Formats: sequence, structure tokens, C-alpha cells
Amino acid sequence: MNGNFWTSRPRLPFNEPLLKTPVFYGFLPDIRIYFSTVIIRTIITFTAILLAATALQAGVEQIVVGDSIKKATNQLGTPVLEYPLNGQMIHKYEECTLISSNEVIVSVEYHVPIDILEEKAANEGPPTIDEIKEQAMQNDAAAQYLLAYCFQFGKLVEQDYGKAVNWYTLSAKQGHMPAQHNLGYLYLNGTGVEQDYEQAYVWALLAAQNGNDALLKALKYRISDEQKQAAFLRAEQIRSLMQAEKPEQ
Repeated sequence: MNGNFWTSRPRLPFNEPLLKTPVFYGFLPDIRIYFSTVIIRTIITFTAILLAATALQAGVEQIVVGDSIKKATNQLGTPVLEYPLNGQMIHKYEECTLISSNEVIVSVEYHVPIDILEEKAANEGPPTIDEIKEQAMQNDAAAQYLLAYCFQFGKLVEQDYGKAVNWYTLSAKQGHMPAQHNLGYLYLNGTGVEQDYEQAYVWALLAAQNGNDALLKALKYRISDEQKQAAFLRAEQIRSLMQAEKPEQ
């Protein structure tokens, strides 16, 4: 072919489609292959991005500041541990820790759980296990709860779920709400004690009377109405005993 390609090619009539001309017939297969490859790569890339985004969303609970504790309970289930701190509630899960005030979440921290012993150390200095045991032996409900926590999670002592149940029980019978909740959680899961939904419901009822109904909601559909009634009567008996043993003001 003589001369430049663009100047030597035949002139096209104004109304004749470009791809119908002989000049482009040889290039048409290459054009089709090129655009087909681009389209396929675009689809693959878009699909990969979409799948990655879906997987990421599925792996992270969408709990944010401002959400209600009810929403967190519905999505995350029953907390591993709950306790009051400086007028707020700490809700410990395996994957995150929530802080709430008046049933509204004010802090969300994933994978960096707040440790009750670290909080105590920051406020009062690092406690020793002997100090905790000494106070627990003096029937201090908060110390009994803290000692039970140590045994449950292996903090300062060798992990022992059975001893955790024992110390939680002593604290819970004094009306300590976090101990009541955690004790019910252990009965719910059969940790350190034989699994017993009815007994778990007993402590869930008492914890709910003290302002924490998370475990009560978790057990709502796990036991029969007859078991609920029996648990209610047992909870009332424990509550009556607590009132009778409560020192007069």
C-alpha cells in the first residue's frame, strides 16, 4: 500500500456505516476479541470486589455508637460478661466490648476487650489475688464477683470454672447483678456446672429485676412456660431470702 494509510484509503460516502467498508473487515475480528476481553475482565473484577465487600460485611457486626443495647443483643447474643463501671455498663463479647449508658451504646471497641482487672488497677492500683480472696472471705459481694471472674477467665489464678460458679453464687445471692447475670450465663452454657436452662432462668430473672434483662431475652424461647413458672417461684424464694438477710439501715 502506497502512502499513508489514512490518506490512501478510499473515501466513504457520508451515509455509509464505517464497519461495512472493506478497509475495516480485516480488523473486525481483532476489535471483537479486544472488546470481549475488556468486558470479561471488567465483569471478573467487579464480581471479585462485590464478593470481597460481602465477605467483609458478613464478618463484622454492624454495631455503632448510638445503637441500642437491644440491637446489640439481637445481633451478638448474650455477652460473655457484663458489669457496671462509673455509672455505665460494660458488655464484653468475644469479638468486641460495648459501653452503654441508659440502654444506648456510647462506645464500640472491636478485638480490644476491656479487662475488669485492668480497670480496677487503673482506678485503685493493681490488686493481688490474696487481697481479692481476703475481701471475698469477708463476704464482700464485689470481691466475690471479682474472684469468680478471675477463676472464670484464668486471671491471677489457674482457670477453674467450678470455683467461678461457687464464688458467683455467693455474690449473686447477695443481690450482685453482674454476678447473677454471669452465673446464669454459666448455667446456660453448662460451663463449670451441669447445663440447666431453668436455673439459668432463675438468675436471669434476678438480674433483670436489677436492671439487666439481656440473659432473660436470650432464654425466652429455650424453656417451656412450666419451667419459667418454676424458675419464677425459685427466684422469688431467693429474693425473699436476700431481703431477710439484708442488714437493717
